[in-house]
Amino acid sequence: MKKVSIDGSNLKSYCELDISGSKSESNRILILKSIFNNIKINNLSSSDDTSVLNHSLQNLNANIDVGHAGTSMRFLTAYLATLENKKFIISGSDRMHQRPIGLLVDALNSLGFKVKYLKKFFGRMVVDANVRNVFEIANFLHEKGYRNVNMVVGSDRIKEFDMLLNKYNGVKAKHGYYKFKNINIISAGERDPDADDVSGMSASKMREFAEKGDFEGFKDGVPSKGKNLAKKLYDDIRKGMGINEGNLPEYMIEDLITEGVYDPGIFKAVFLMGGPGSGKSTVVNKLGLKALGLKMVNTDQAFENGLKKAGLSLDLRGADFDKVDPIRARAKKITGKNMDNYIAGRLGMIFDTTAANKSKIINYKKLLDKLGYEYKMVFVMTSLENAQKRNDMRARKLPPEIVKSDWDKAMAAANEYKKLFGKDFYEIKNDDTVQALDKKAGALYSKLMTWTTSYPKNKLALKWKERMLARKKG
Repeated sequence: MKKVSIDGSNLKSYCELDISGSKSESNRILILKSIFNNIKINNLSSSDDTSVLNHSLQNLNANIDVGHAGTSMRFLTAYLATLENKKFIISGSDRMHQRPIGLLVDALNSLGFKVKYLKKFFGRMVVDANVRNVFEIANFLHEKGYRNVNMVVGSDRIKEFDMLLNKYNGVKAKHGYYKFKNINIISAGERDPDADDVSGMSASKMREFAEKGDFEGFKDGVPSKGKNLAKKLYDDIRKGMGINEGNLPEYMIEDLITEGVYDPGIFKAVFLMGGPGSGKSTVVNKLGLKALGLKMVNTDQAFENGLKKAGLSLDLRGADFDKVDPIRARAKKITGKNMDNYIAGRLGMIFDTTAANKSKIINYKKLLDKLGYEYKMVFVMTSLENAQKRNDMRARKLPPEIVKSDWDKAMAAANEYKKLFGKDFYEIKNDDTVQALDKKAGALYSKLMTWTTSYPKNKLALKWKERMLARKKG
């Protein structure tokens, strides 16, 4: 076959072509027009395939639905694969997904292009920017008619999401209603959310570093192969945010606030208290607080991650505290930085800590009062005997004397917290069966769900929202 090369120089500034009107000819000419935009085509085919292809090429977006147009699917797959630094998802009808395209995909991949079968991994992908938490996602999918769901989450959220989604499957409650045949929670991969380096980095953290003018923090989050481009990337992101050097914004702009100023979950805080071994982690999962969008403030998690990285045992009975204490200090620093970021965006938070340190809790409460937060305290009660048993069963074990000391302090502080928080104080006893705990947690979940999803009413919170909206308009 004779090869003919065509480039832009071969074409006139304006070219008008009359074609026969066949579908085959029309589709090929449309691809050429996408490459050389100075072509006008007369007498295009009126077939569905040509119409879909023409519309898709003129209105390119990340998600393309070709319906039943199999020819359009093939032409688009080949053409879009050649576009550099672009990602597209091409879908169609159920029948469309059954039609063979393997030879084309294999050929494109052999030429160095990247074409993948998303449905083989996750089934049909559904995206909607208006849903804000796991239950709204579930309700949305159910309303769309989906009955089998694969949800991809961080490795640290699998147990929580699996428990919550299956627990309320088919149950009408404050969260709405959904009912699926199958719910599969899939790990998106391992990530250390408390790490300062690239292993714990996320897009939100990177944007926060850029917004705050913290180049060193930003650079730590760039993979080693891209360190030489870190400054340019940092400058470009700040430029895109409209940030001028020496004129940093007082607060995070709306785009940097994960939930956004319109979300009801901002300006909410839950103090999750209890002695060591009380089972706070179990309770927070059963209450679904993280799934409702609240951010965890927990030094223990960062501390455990630090011990693992240092190659030290999580069993602290007989530990060398000259080695352990610096790791604990770093964990506190990391957690403090995370909390500062959450507060900058007025995000909802969960303070997960022992109740022994009353002064710290009181200072947190005073800070939240000044900012306009609403808050609740959930105090998890357990006997000293059960606390010691749970301590012996978990990976990070404390010396028994520390468990006893902190348990005594927590119990002594409970009555003071009751007075301090008044009607916003909730007590959960965790000495009974799993079924009994589920019942208690379920009742409290309904209350917290209503509260978390109600819009802030505090005057300070409303003024902050006004400032954020004014910044956006400006």
